[in-house]
Amino acid sequence: MHESRWNKKKMKKKKMTKKKMKKKNKMKKKNKMKKKNKKNIRKNMKKITKKKQVEEEDKEEEDEEKEDEEEVEEKKKMKKMKIKKKKMMKKKMMKKKMMMKKKMKNKKSIRKKNKKNIRKNMKKITMKKNKRKKKIRKKKKMNKKKMKKKKK
Repeated sequence: MHESRWNKKKMKKKKMTKKKMKKKNKMKKKNKMKKKNKKNIRKNMKKITKKKQVEEEDKEEEDEEKEDEEEVEEKKKMKKMKIKKKKMMKKKMMKKKMMMKKKMKNKKSIRKKNKKNIRKNMKKITMKKNKRKKKIRKKKKMNKKKMKKKKK
């Protein structure tokens, strides 16, 4: 009898331990699942943040590329404008040079003409003078001849 009671107790204990163990295992499982879920959530959050970061970096990179492209385009435009300006200035300078050349040529030609005219006029004047001198000489000669004739 004593033995059976002891057996009963043992059995009860065994049952209790079994129950406890079951409960414990259940709790363990639950905790494990909780942990796993937490880990997964953390993992997912990390993934999401990483994805966001990558997207942001991509966006920044794209923006930078666009900016660089715009800068390059602007530089090209500026270069074109500079070249155009240079060409225009060159054209202007050439025009100015041509005008100056023309002016100088005109001045030269006018000077030449003036010189020619002066020479012509001088020639005319000398010719007139010479003519007059000739006339006077002739007159003198004639007068001399007349005087000679009178003397005779």
